[in-house]
Amino acid sequence: MYKKILLPIFAATLALSLSACSGNNANNFFKSVDVNLSTQGADTWVNLTSAFDLGKAQLQPETVTVLDPKTQSPVGTASFGENASGQGTIAFSVKVSAFINASATLGDSLPNGGPLPLSLGVNPGDLTAIPILTNSRIYLGGDSATRITAGIALGIPGLDSAVSSISAPANLFFTIPFTANLIGVAGIYAAPVADETGIAVFGQYIIAGMKAADLTLLNQRQTADLADAANMDARTQRKLMRYFRRNHVIQFQ
Repeated sequence: MYKKILLPIFAATLALSLSACSGNNANNFFKSVDVNLSTQGADTWVNLTSAFDLGKAQLQPETVTVLDPKTQSPVGTASFGENASGQGTIAFSVKVSAFINASATLGDSLPNGGPLPLSLGVNPGDLTAIPILTNSRIYLGGDSATRITAGIALGIPGLDSAVSSISAPANLFFTIPFTANLIGVAGIYAAPVADETGIAVFGQYIIAGMKAADLTLLNQRQTADLADAANMDARTQRKLMRYFRRNHVIQFQ
């Protein structure tokens, strides 16, 4: 798959900047995403940065090494912390070649086993993923004709108690179409078992540009993504939101 996007897309830097629109539900915590592709020598890298308003919660500053899933050699880094505005930040920079060696099965789902956000419009096998930490992963996919998608899903052990009452995996994702070419998707994925609940963010660059029909389809997928939250009762949803209003440190797993 990645041979398709090395040229011409990976031959030059592609930058896309997403800024949340006021009035959108996702704006409660999803503030920005930036995805760009860069070259260092013979290597092409995908870089993602995102910012969240996590209320009184703070992210534990940390930088972790991303390892090639086959060779276990270093292929990049992922880092977490805060920006000058006090927002939580998540970023990664990884060699594209690492995704060629990744397990395709990881890219078909979120860590809770649930599907990727429908708003992304990706099919099984469109994305590959490589694991980081204990139960988190980085995603990448695309081609030179339609779109490029990058994302990260991060497990948060502190959320386990908040979703202990749900009976099945559930996702709550908001989609923000920023321009005709840019979409941001962010939200919470949850499961009734330990270590399968966390937050995820994706940035997608649509090469051909979105048309009116595309926006209609995007709204339908957005509705489906939000409908999945029906698996969470109102009490669970309140507990999740309350988690980010508390003054504590968030650590990823």
